[in-house]
Amino acid sequence: MAIALEKKQARWLRNKRAERARAKPAERPLSFAFIRRVLAERKARFSSAVVGSNWWKENTYLTVEQRERAVYLVLDVWAATVLIEARWGKGAVRTTHICKQLIRKGRTHGYTEGSLRKMVSKARERIAVLETCGEYLWSEEQCWVAFDFDSGAEMSG
Repeated sequence: MAIALEKKQARWLRNKRAERARAKPAERPLSFAFIRRVLAERKARFSSAVVGSNWWKENTYLTVEQRERAVYLVLDVWAATVLIEARWGKGAVRTTHICKQLIRKGRTHGYTEGSLRKMVSKARERIAVLETCGEYLWSEEQCWVAFDFDSGAEMSG
């Protein structure tokens, strides 16, 4: 009886490992030129993010320092999202992955690990507002156009 149970457990473990190996997407290497382009685009989006911060729906008043910190966090979350999408694919971006990358790079902007997850979620909502502000303001143009990944040859290095 115990032998049959051990065999079942071993088979289950083998199948589970195989399932996890199939589910994991292949990591694509990113070139330094692509990473530099994403960071340059992050800097270029700063001015429109400051203007767009007026459209964020806030229930409380933000001081100048808080708004500036929120804008920089939004920019860093956007850059992390683009890099994760380029490396792992479109559906791989999770708030936890973004938090880990920001912590690893030292870009938490003074937020603790506990509050960073909530702030990253807010930042992702704000990014959606900036990328689709035409819908909110009844205009044709967007604050931020979608990032052009160009060619896959540039991403891999």
